[in-house]
Amino acid sequence: GGVAGSGQPGGDQAEGVASGVLGVAVHEVLIKVVVDPGTSRPALLITQHDVTSRAQLEGTLKTLTETHLVMLSEIFPRHVIEFLALSPSPDTLAEEIAGLAGSHEGVSLLFMDVVGFTSMSKDVPARAVMAFLNDLFSK
Repeated sequence: GGVAGSGQPGGDQAEGVASGVLGVAVHEVLIKVVVDPGTSRPALLITQHDVTSRAQLEGTLKTLTETHLVMLSEIFPRHVIEFLALSPSPDTLAEEIAGLAGSHEGVSLLFMDVVGFTSMSKDVPARAVMAFLNDLFSK
């Protein structure tokens, strides 16, 4: 015989994901045929794991468009993207953010905003923009 309701004749285990009300809880259920040590008869072992946080993470990541993920993955490692997606508020503690940092020999990254740069770069030749940036970063 198989596992009742598994849809797998002769199978010895089945997996499924069930949830009550959407957004409340998600559980992964594993059903496995085992031998009862007291009676030596077949029995069903049913285990349940709460995978709500994993499901919420997957849902949140799915809401980001492919374009956003491609752009973010070019800037940040995956663990940083996941952290940003799951942060409950923009006021996340600096210590939590600092915990994401890594160190790599000989690598420096600088993120900055030069006020007026976008409008200036539209109005002047590319050579002048490059000269401006070279002058800015070489002093």
